[in-house]
Amino acid sequence: MTTGSNGKGTVWRVSNAQSVAALEKDLLVRQIPVIRVEPLNPPKAQSRKRVKLNDLCNYTEQMETGYALGMPLIRMFSSCIECTASPYLRTILTEMKTDLERGESLTATMERWPNVFDSIYVSFVASGEKGSGRMDEAFAQIKSTLLRNQIIRTKLRSVMMMPMVTLIMLVLVLAFMMTVIVPKFQAMFSATGVPLPFPTQVLVSISEAVRAYPFLTGVAGFAFVLGVMRASSIVNRFPCLHSLILKLPIYGKLQRKVMLANFSRTLGQLVNAGVPFVQALYLARDLSNNVIYRLSIARAIISVSKGEKIAKALLSVKALFGPEIIHQVSFGEESGAIPSLLKTITERQDRELIALVEDMRPVLEAVMIAIMAALVGGVIIALYLPIFGMGQTLTGSR
Repeated sequence: MTTGSNGKGTVWRVSNAQSVAALEKDLLVRQIPVIRVEPLNPPKAQSRKRVKLNDLCNYTEQMETGYALGMPLIRMFSSCIECTASPYLRTILTEMKTDLERGESLTATMERWPNVFDSIYVSFVASGEKGSGRMDEAFAQIKSTLLRNQIIRTKLRSVMMMPMVTLIMLVLVLAFMMTVIVPKFQAMFSATGVPLPFPTQVLVSISEAVRAYPFLTGVAGFAFVLGVMRASSIVNRFPCLHSLILKLPIYGKLQRKVMLANFSRTLGQLVNAGVPFVQALYLARDLSNNVIYRLSIARAIISVSKGEKIAKALLSVKALFGPEIIHQVSFGEESGAIPSLLKTITERQDRELIALVEDMRPVLEAVMIAIMAALVGGVIIALYLPIFGMGQTLTGSR
């Protein structure tokens, strides 16, 4: 099943093909920009299991060291199986070792586990096996990419920790106020018989609903917190929102920085490893779930396949990344040093990305504190409005 563009939007099409590569090639000949290719009935046995990035980094580093020392492949796998802390990865490596003992290539064995070794990982290994023959360099490039991703994920997790804790505390505080504080005020208001202002009436109604349906309220609160934590993956399911995401003040800038850094790093490393430029663009296309990004790269693939210069083909990504990537690739074409120039872009984008992530911390903390103060303060003001009204009535009666 493929997602492509018909000039007016994206459309789903079901096609028969022997493999994903064959389908991509056929659609490229027909000049159809393809955003995504997915099997109509994907295998379910591997879909829910994942290997932690740290475990995959450790495996990759052991393979790099083994190849650099000239160790036999089967011996390396035996060492990796004993050293890995992940039971699932240990099972995979054991099956891969069995396939290798039957005479299969490392690339072929990895392709059977796409949920662990993505297409970029496999492409680096294939370039080492079939191209340069320097498997240690291939695994070194993979390791650098994985370590960089691990650093970014760790920093993002650290930045998001405080807002998530604040959000959970906010939900618990509001739940306590609705179930304990508001009912006491409600009893006092009922005893006085004073008519309640509209904000107080709304607050009392919410409190009654929370106390009447505690289970549903708990489920709703948990779903709300989980939805905020998984907001990014949820939004990715709605392509109509992808353009809006890139225009957001902070998050949109972060997304563009991540996409540019991933694009320049992956493209430069793949081209340097001997992967054909069109194939490298296919792999770079799959780095992001954003439809706008994927469509831009898909159009660039068609332009390159027609014989256009790479810099001209990448004009479609200029709106996403700015003119820098175009100029650097153009200079690279003239000098024959595209990988090194892309590496320069990547290093600068990585620095800017880390700085942007660090700058997000105080902004997110301030926003969460402001939201918490506004909600809790709003509840308190709604509770005290009737008391203010009673005070004014007593003053007037005098």
